[in-house]
Amino acid sequence: MRLPFVFSIGCFAGSLGKRMAVALVVACIPTGTVGCTTPATRFVIISDLHPDPGAYDQLEAMTDHVIKLRPALAVVLGDIGNDAVPGVSEKEIAAIRVSFNRMTAAGIEVYPVMGNHDVHHRVQDIKVNWFLNQTPLPLNHLFDASARTPAYQAFQARGPYNYSFNRGGLHFAIIDSNIPPPKPDWPAERLARERPRWEAHLQWMKDDLCRHTNNPRRLPTLVFLHGPEYLTGDRGMDSRPLGRVLEECREQQTVVAAFGGHWHNGANLSVKWDPNIQVYATQASGHPASRPVEFIIAEVTAQGLTLEPRDSLTGQPSTGPVKYHAIPGRFTDLKR
Repeated sequence: MRLPFVFSIGCFAGSLGKRMAVALVVACIPTGTVGCTTPATRFVIISDLHPDPGAYDQLEAMTDHVIKLRPALAVVLGDIGNDAVPGVSEKEIAAIRVSFNRMTAAGIEVYPVMGNHDVHHRVQDIKVNWFLNQTPLPLNHLFDASARTPAYQAFQARGPYNYSFNRGGLHFAIIDSNIPPPKPDWPAERLARERPRWEAHLQWMKDDLCRHTNNPRRLPTLVFLHGPEYLTGDRGMDSRPLGRVLEECREQQTVVAAFGGHWHNGANLSVKWDPNIQVYATQASGHPASRPVEFIIAEVTAQGLTLEPRDSLTGQPSTGPVKYHAIPGRFTDLKR
């Protein structure tokens, strides 16, 4: 939503009465909670919201800090609450719903990534229905039911939960890391059920990341997924499905960085065939254990993109285990 400019024009004459100067003052006046029309230069990355038990203060504080930063959007890297339903996760989901509603009311679009605790059969329908809920506002413009976008339809169909969009000279690719390649020793019933799902997922990744169907300008790509091992092959995931796709089109793909969650304790990871792709297992943003909790501020400029972790509780720069590196490039308004 664009807010109106307020123009104040004043005229005055010089001593000879022949010269006139016109002072034009343009003020951007925020109304309500939507924000200003000045260019949006920030987005935030949030990971693994596991606030129960005893970490609801982290969630509330983090939400306060994010809203004060006025980012254009927030990408949430999956595990948006646990899957103990009925049980403690009902309270978690209710609290995170309040957090997301506060963000969208402040003009911040929220883009969810599906994690393993989001696709569990006990909660998948609950979470998908929540993410697609239009009240009080859609989480983001792609989830606006009236638009019937491919992203909206992917969630309606219960996956694969892949979608992408372009903002500020960057391509944002959200990847479903919950779909393994079929294995020959799977029972026939499972193969019949899972193979078409895998093939659709594989086709989407190749179309988006290699053929640039959704990125015709071949913008630098940021990948967001729950399990970073889906790209790197860490933690015994030798199949590294996303990694194989990108390796096969290494000359065409434009991925510069990938952000995952799932690990809770952050780490810097690497892609063997392309050391220029920075891969991050981000620190959890909300977790009851005594460990750092943080979210990431990404700031775009005409020279590049910087990444700074912030403590979820204090909002101050964090000194967690992950080292983030600037991404060179010429980036612009994230509202475009």
